[in-house]
Amino acid sequence: MLADNVALGDLVKAAAGPFRLPVEVCKPGPMVTGRFDFKGAQDIPVLLAEKGFSVDFDGTSFRVGCDQAATELQLAGAPDGSPLNPFGARGPAPVAASVRPPEPPTFKAGRIRYRDPSKIVRVLSKMPGLSVIADPDIPGPLLLAGPAAIVDQATAFMRDLDRCPDQLQIEAVVISSSESSERSRGFGVQFREPGNVLIGSYDPLAQATISIPGLRLFLDGLAGSSTLRQNSSFSSRVLLGETVKLVDGQEIPIRAATSVTDRETRADVVYRSIGHKLSLRVDALDDEAVLTVEHELSNQTGSGDLGPSFGTRSTMSTMRVALGRPVMIALSGTDLASKTRSRGLLSRSDATTALKGGIYLVFALKRLVCGGEAEGEDVQPKAAPPHEKRLR
Repeated sequence: MLADNVALGDLVKAAAGPFRLPVEVCKPGPMVTGRFDFKGAQDIPVLLAEKGFSVDFDGTSFRVGCDQAATELQLAGAPDGSPLNPFGARGPAPVAASVRPPEPPTFKAGRIRYRDPSKIVRVLSKMPGLSVIADPDIPGPLLLAGPAAIVDQATAFMRDLDRCPDQLQIEAVVISSSESSERSRGFGVQFREPGNVLIGSYDPLAQATISIPGLRLFLDGLAGSSTLRQNSSFSSRVLLGETVKLVDGQEIPIRAATSVTDRETRADVVYRSIGHKLSLRVDALDDEAVLTVEHELSNQTGSGDLGPSFGTRSTMSTMRVALGRPVMIALSGTDLASKTRSRGLLSRSDATTALKGGIYLVFALKRLVCGGEAEGEDVQPKAAPPHEKRLR
């Protein structure tokens, strides 16, 4: 609100109008000149008091010129010798303090290049005495208006806000590894007496067998090992505060329900994803990165009358990660070992099995600078003059 030689009572009435509060004016009061920003009813007496004008406010109504000091100040304005002026015999009436005229506004143009303009405008609008004009939907030109000192501070702050967003290069490998070995051996002898009486044990499926009248022998042995390695790699980029996701697997149809209508009977099918699901979100970035990693592994373990069954293992963690150094996260690890022995009347066997397996996520991060940006270079260059643009 801009006041130019307006009576104090009239200014308070105009300022209190939007807040729908009553105003009692006992004396019109002195003339007021200046610029005011009344954001709330309580700001009216505070801002006017800063310029030397007294207004009473009890939270529900305003009173102007109703106190004794205001009455005496009003009487002091009467001419000397007037019976209404008690100060006439004491000398000339006091001279009212001069009001400093408001500072003319300064205009400065800028440009929003990278960030959401609505957020930047909302932050800059909180600065006192600053007006921001911009399109809140798309990045583009921006105009700042206000006192020169505030406009300069807002321009510097806007350049810090509207910077080229930080970006990371992500290199990751999902390693699946398993090793297994097994060994078994067995031996047995069986005697056959007249009348088909059997003594001992015999395995007709053994690798080596001997059968003679009245006697059968078997000898069995097995040794084997297997190794599996599978590396699934990917590379991506992600901005600070954003998330990158990877899904590597397949979709399995599952019958969910049966819909029966007057025209048809249809089986409703839903799809369940199995395989790897990887999600990485960059929460903060400086010398190190604060990263939230979520990794899920799902596979089909069997099928029954109600449909297929699935097994899922997942991990989710938030960590500090040094840039340029590989980091490993173990999603699942399995170590299995078994050993069995058996003895019979004329037989003996033993078996040993060992299994080791695991799935690991190995990744590394690298900071990417903006295109053409050198160390210490301003990421928001000044606009070229019109004639330079035409030359280009």
